[in-house]
Amino acid sequence: MQRSAILAAALLLHMVKLAAPKGAAEPWVDIISPTPAQLFIEGQFTALELHFRVHSLEMGAGAGVANVYVIRHAMSYGGDAFRGREHQRASPDARVYEAEARIQLDSLQLDLGLHQVRVHLVEEDASSGQEREVAESAAFFEIRLPPLLPDDLAAREGAERSCHVSDEVLSEAFDEKAWLPEEGEDLSEGPQQSVEESADHIWREYVRLHARMLDLATPAHQKRFLILDQSAGGLGNRLGSVISGLLLAMLSQRALLVHWDLTDYLLNGDATSNGIRWQFASLSHIRELLGEVAVAGVEYLDMGELASFLTCSKYTVSEGDADATTDATKVATRDGDSDCRSELAAVSTLKITNPHYYVPLIVSNPHYRKYILDTLGAHPTHELMVRLYKLAPYLQAKVDTVRKIFNDLPVIGLQIRQARWCGKVTLPSDGGRRTRTNAYMTEEHHALYFACAHSLLREYKGQAVFFVATDMPHLVRPEAQDLLGRGRVFFAALPDDNVHESRAAMEEGRRTNFDGAFLDIWLLASCNEVITTPASSFGYVATALSGTAPVTVTKWGKCLRAVTSEPMSHAWPLVQQLPCFDRRMHVPEFDMMCQDCVVLSCACGDLTCASHSEPLHPLFPRQVAQVPG
Repeated sequence: MQRSAILAAALLLHMVKLAAPKGAAEPWVDIISPTPAQLFIEGQFTALELHFRVHSLEMGAGAGVANVYVIRHAMSYGGDAFRGREHQRASPDARVYEAEARIQLDSLQLDLGLHQVRVHLVEEDASSGQEREVAESAAFFEIRLPPLLPDDLAAREGAERSCHVSDEVLSEAFDEKAWLPEEGEDLSEGPQQSVEESADHIWREYVRLHARMLDLATPAHQKRFLILDQSAGGLGNRLGSVISGLLLAMLSQRALLVHWDLTDYLLNGDATSNGIRWQFASLSHIRELLGEVAVAGVEYLDMGELASFLTCSKYTVSEGDADATTDATKVATRDGDSDCRSELAAVSTLKITNPHYYVPLIVSNPHYRKYILDTLGAHPTHELMVRLYKLAPYLQAKVDTVRKIFNDLPVIGLQIRQARWCGKVTLPSDGGRRTRTNAYMTEEHHALYFACAHSLLREYKGQAVFFVATDMPHLVRPEAQDLLGRGRVFFAALPDDNVHESRAAMEEGRRTNFDGAFLDIWLLASCNEVITTPASSFGYVATALSGTAPVTVTKWGKCLRAVTSEPMSHAWPLVQQLPCFDRRMHVPEFDMMCQDCVVLSCACGDLTCASHSEPLHPLFPRQVAQVPG
């Protein structure tokens, strides 16, 4: 009864905040068109129009004005929409003094791709000439080529690959019994040991190959490299991207070289310690050590450009020299589909510049999927993370120091990503009702998040503590202590509480202190349970490292536990557009769960849902399990 009263009080507190009188109505802007995530097919529309209406703000010179921004090739994940284009923030595409406006957008100037329109309301101060921003809203839309007709598709397949994957290979690759246990079945004994052994075997095999590729005595024509430029981006995104590159490098017989010096935080290994030297300060550093051959190759800026290669093709030309051949190479040649080899397989060096996680694209490749599941099990990202990422001793000591505070009690990790305050936004799913929101969660989702925490606490009969990792420490830490109990909530002391500045620096490639971020990830990974913020790669990376399936909140108003600890992905639209796509590739373990703010029209407008179960897919009931209690 007492626990129920605590939970009721927590939820009541949020309801009181919502119901508290606010005085005059707050300004807001409603983007009527384009509708959120609207798709425009080239040749099937006559015009693109931004139509918006301003509410509760007097518009006109010396009063309110709407600054309109049209962002070409917008990023569809969290953060500042103007990141890397700060000049555009100071120079809006239009300034509108009317309460309602229709603005024609130039589709030729926009070109194909994902774009964003933003409307920022500001109040002008005639005396000072200054402006104060009072509200904002945004909407993504996409311009896409029309679907290929059967004749066009056949021509494209012939031109790109001439690759036909046999039904037998597809059926074997996407047999769900290989990774999804039946209800009540326990796979924790027996198979887990064999996965450990097979993962250790292919890791040792790759360590030898990596060392041979870096050996100056190895002939140049035998060397193959994969260079990842990870010099900018969010930490969670980049850590996931490196693991993606590692899996691709292992399967394609390439030495992984990462342009991102993290040696202050993660150890750079070598063959003598059963590790690989993967971190390099710059491309110039790689050139100096390994020669021009290591950096002269084909470069790709986004995983979308590589989607066809990653999902449909074979990554090597032939079995090659016996010394260089790995088990993965032999597997890729056994089905005899020699026509599925891409020209990229013959390129000595591939260079990829993006901070994206694309393991799901690789695992969707029917030539490699069964091999990956047989050797790395159902958690390939986890198996590779624990072998590649070794925390620097001084950081490990800090993690151990914080762990002692928990007094050996079970720990529930709370990863609360807010990104920034967005004010109020109208969600279509709520029938026009106004709700407060941050970039990742509405206020209702935020309240549900703490209800999930209480639910897990009941599972431990109240004998557990909470560890909080957040990008808004000044707001979230006191709130968590109030709602969960001051003596029950702990957090790591960050070297710099200005988390947003640290994040901005890392995304722009500037030097910053990563201590707090690495502490939070490794401490979350050490927790017995973790509740993650939906769509936040930071939380997904932590649970992938631990191998513990996360709990999260969804737009359906549920506390849910994912069926896997593997990071969620938004790569499904890429897979579904590929000529080699087969519906058997629709496996649910790498799907991304999205909430209202993300799916529809969050005021921050930085995220869109790209999930194959949105709207609900028949596979959804097997994707998640509701948290008990």
